[in-house]
Amino acid sequence: MLKNLLITKKIRELLKNKNLTGYKLSKIIGISDGSMYAMIRGQAKFPEDKIQKIAPILEVSPEEIKGWILADKYPKEVLQLALSVKKEHAGKKKLIFTAKIHQLMKERKLGISEFSREMDYNQGWLSQVVLGKEPVSDKLMQKLCDFSGLSREQITSWSVADKYSAEALSAAVSL
Repeated sequence: MLKNLLITKKIRELLKNKNLTGYKLSKIIGISDGSMYAMIRGQAKFPEDKIQKIAPILEVSPEEIKGWILADKYPKEVLQLALSVKKEHAGKKKLIFTAKIHQLMKERKLGISEFSREMDYNQGWLSQVVLGKEPVSDKLMQKLCDFSGLSREQITSWSVADKYSAEALSAAVSL
């Protein structure tokens, strides 16, 4: 049974208002109808190039579509935290996740070697995660929560803020 996804509801509603079908939309943007339906039903990811093609046809911004996707993927608390931290770090070049981990390390006067021992995590792998080159595993997430005293939602929000624009996060929070 399919989940009741916002992205599905919104796109179907807009297609209906425009007297279009998913099939017609798929042909306009140049993909198979099966791929289109899989994306609309949340069974496949919406690639950035497809979002850019679909948005003007549906007369919405790409960021609005990303907001629907985010609202389906993350709890509202994570999105609100991500938007807040995104605003705090506006204009800064360093990834938010990286900056936050470096802040934790600095507060405890730890280098990456000591931090990796504290986390009981391979230093090379941990460095890749901290630099945003690898995702945060569930095991590491739990260790970060235990180490920092922060919630899973707070730490997840750092990665979400790095991946999405403030506009997409705002669109998701407003839903």
